[in-house]
Amino acid sequence: MDNQITAGFFKNNYYSAIVIFIVFSLASCSYNPSKSLAKNALNSMVKSENDRRQYQRLRLENSLDILLISDPETDKAAVAMDLYMGSYQNPSHREGLAHFLEHMLFLGTKQYPAADEYQTFISEHGGSHNASTGLEHTNYFFDVDADYLDDALDRFAPFFTDPLFDASYVDRERNAVESEYRLKYKNDSRRQWDVIREIINSKHPLSKFTVGNLQTLADNQQSDIRKELINLYDKYYSANLMKLVVLGKQPIEQLQSMVSQRFSSIENKQVQISPYRAPFIEPSRLPMQVNFRPLKDSRELSLLFELPKLEAYWQIKPGQYLASMIGYEGQGSLLQALKDKGWADSLSAGVILEDRGAGLFSIDIGLTPQGYEAREQILIELFAWLKLIREKGIQGWRQLEYAAIGDMQFRFAEKQDPAAYATYLAAKMHRYSGSELLRAPYVSNVFDRSVIEAIAAQLTPSKMLLFVAAPDIDVKAKSKYYQTDYWSKSLDSKFINRLEAAIPTLQLSLAGKNPYIPEDLDLIDSKSGRIPKLIQKKPGLRVWYHQNAQFGVPKAQIIISLGSDLTASLNGLSAAELYVTYLRDQLNDRLYPALTAGLTYSIGATEQGITINIGGYSDNQALLLQEILTELADPVWDRQRFELIKQQLVREKNNSKRDYPFRQVISSLYSAIEGRWSPIEQASSIQSIGMAQLQVFVSQLLSGFDGKVLINGNHGKNTANAIIKQLDSMVFEPRNIVTDVAKLPQKDSNSYLKVDHQDSVLIQYMQGDEASLGERARMSLISHMISAPFYNQLRTERQLGYVVSAFPFHSNRVPGICTLVQSPVASEQALQEEFKAFNQRFSVYLEQLDRQELERHKTALLVNLEEKPENLTEMTARLSQTLSLGYENFDFRSQLAVQIRALTVDDIQQAYDRLIIKNPRRLWLQTLDKDGSSEGANTDRSIDQRYRFPY
Repeated sequence: MDNQITAGFFKNNYYSAIVIFIVFSLASCSYNPSKSLAKNALNSMVKSENDRRQYQRLRLENSLDILLISDPETDKAAVAMDLYMGSYQNPSHREGLAHFLEHMLFLGTKQYPAADEYQTFISEHGGSHNASTGLEHTNYFFDVDADYLDDALDRFAPFFTDPLFDASYVDRERNAVESEYRLKYKNDSRRQWDVIREIINSKHPLSKFTVGNLQTLADNQQSDIRKELINLYDKYYSANLMKLVVLGKQPIEQLQSMVSQRFSSIENKQVQISPYRAPFIEPSRLPMQVNFRPLKDSRELSLLFELPKLEAYWQIKPGQYLASMIGYEGQGSLLQALKDKGWADSLSAGVILEDRGAGLFSIDIGLTPQGYEAREQILIELFAWLKLIREKGIQGWRQLEYAAIGDMQFRFAEKQDPAAYATYLAAKMHRYSGSELLRAPYVSNVFDRSVIEAIAAQLTPSKMLLFVAAPDIDVKAKSKYYQTDYWSKSLDSKFINRLEAAIPTLQLSLAGKNPYIPEDLDLIDSKSGRIPKLIQKKPGLRVWYHQNAQFGVPKAQIIISLGSDLTASLNGLSAAELYVTYLRDQLNDRLYPALTAGLTYSIGATEQGITINIGGYSDNQALLLQEILTELADPVWDRQRFELIKQQLVREKNNSKRDYPFRQVISSLYSAIEGRWSPIEQASSIQSIGMAQLQVFVSQLLSGFDGKVLINGNHGKNTANAIIKQLDSMVFEPRNIVTDVAKLPQKDSNSYLKVDHQDSVLIQYMQGDEASLGERARMSLISHMISAPFYNQLRTERQLGYVVSAFPFHSNRVPGICTLVQSPVASEQALQEEFKAFNQRFSVYLEQLDRQELERHKTALLVNLEEKPENLTEMTARLSQTLSLGYENFDFRSQLAVQIRALTVDDIQQAYDRLIIKNPRRLWLQTLDKDGSSEGANTDRSIDQRYRFPY
């Protein structure tokens, strides 16, 4: 349940160490047989030739627009409902009400009044679910074992007909909204958004506070919050504003019957929401500069320009055309020139918001400290770049190239995660009403110079809203909800004249024709069997190869692991990270065209060595790899660039202390269990490395690797051998590389972390007694069984916080379980008591467990374990994980499934008693008590007994 804000120049550093599923509760809906389906709105859908699914778009008599997707091969069914209303519709005196309403729909309906019914059903049948409230959209979605779609729809459909708005949960759920607000209180994206809200035109709904908190959602003498929730629901939850996507394995006719039964009774209130005519910023206030002081050590120029609504130009995509040119990072680009000057490290552009009335185009430049000092000159260079694009960049051949890439992407579109796919399509249905729904996002086959020029003409100094972010920038005000330091001022004509009249100093050139667009798109027959084969084995090098075209795409994945014992220490890992960061920077301008043509690459460093991953279209992958290997072996060293990259990396590491508190504690867990070095420790180590020192380290690193290579996809044997041949220039030899995992003692251990946030965080990590598949099966099943009740009891009932989760935490072959809460209302000690009480309550539940209920949990766990990969990337990730765990027959998942199927009620009861109740190998990780009494206690890397696994 997220409150979404616009991304783009609000740089979003969300990453996920652990995927936390947040789940809720619903009910079933009555069927009125008199409300039959309207005539099919669409009998054909333009789809990718690689897409074997069947599609049917139709409209019910109540005007609900529905897309049915029949996929007999799917293991998961998925459903998404997208309502075309959101935070814009908040009453002015009830900011955050739409978001609060989204929360409330999960907490019981007339048919299923229990607040945990929906969440429990989805969890027990292998699924997950969530919802989000955006500015103009509210989206609800779930996935589930495909055999249980019918029952899941029973519990989902009443969201939109019969929610209870139980008064007791209305009072409780306000605390969840408050917790979500507090969680992100120190997030720079939210803080900058709060500034935007304050300086935006007060007549525009973008000026409203979207999240809500205890104050904005409190009862008062003028109004009762429950009544206002119901009023908002009654006003806007109308069938004519809704788009529904249902993906299942059933035939179209059966899916049609399922949705007709359950969704025909949604009332069509014939709601019409007019476009907002007020400009985002009153023209008389432009150009404007807003100074923003971030909490992170970061500097940025962000320029916003209002645009007309571009939806009608979907075949031209002028915003995308201009974004591609402005954000180009190849040779001759603005970004590369700014990097060469030591002024910038990133540049991006694009339409970040398009509502019913207008849009916002953003250009964001990440600055170095030197670039911040030269920010006016950077603006001069930027507007010179825009002028060059307007005068020489709007060419028909570029549109043809963009169109060719888009056509290729659509032709070879791969399956996505079902829930993500359903959610994406439900939102797109509001924009594309006809048969082009699936293809339209890829299309840019019309070139209209006048349209693109008209949009480009809006990107001028006199029309800009300029954000300048820096830790020491001048500020004079604080925003209301996030207490963000800022200052806004109008820019005078003298400043604008300087930008327009000044002579740029950088030599820039526009992108030429892309040499990496693939020409050979033929599929190679799959002849290599079901799993990869070991095709080369010699001292220090093993290569697995799988000729695989089962997904119908001319793509491949190459994973090269260059193992080294030199990266196991703090200094070694820090040097390796600095090295690969330097390499990525040097390669970026040359290889950026490859990324735009559908190739992908990454270079990373771990405690076990260096990794190179290449993906995308198989044609030209060998050329891409050769570029990377050449740079790897012989980088061009430049002292100025080295220092800039080092300082950028140090800032990134130090900024980790501004991550959400629960993420910082999870990072601490990795340190304690796997001996990983924290970002703060690495920052200090990286700072001490000089260029000469790094050069010596690199020469030692290149002296010998223990290599493992996996080639999977559309490469023939000859091509695979040619790829392997490129590695001949490297030295391979066996190295003593191991992975350590702490073996906890059979008692409670404790670890503490100081975090700059008022919330308390507690993680309870419980480790298995042995590193076996049987123990992994037992702990995986226990983790699955506790996830829903842990969330329901501590989040929904106890209202301890917004972030509440129980999840498996397996480290290499060592199984484990985590429970986690971040709380604004409970201390760490109070959370620990809650965790222990839950452990005891669940023990009582297990005493009553019967075989039928256990089988249901096992089936749900196996659905996720045995789910077929949706695409080549997902398949390769599984193969790589299997290799990393030492299963060279690629049978890790199948062996684990055998162990799970064999589990009995006695097995689970005894394992829970042994692992959780009587003699747990347990580590408590927490933020420091607010009085600081726990300061100094730490167990990171101090556990003597350790498991050791070979590389």
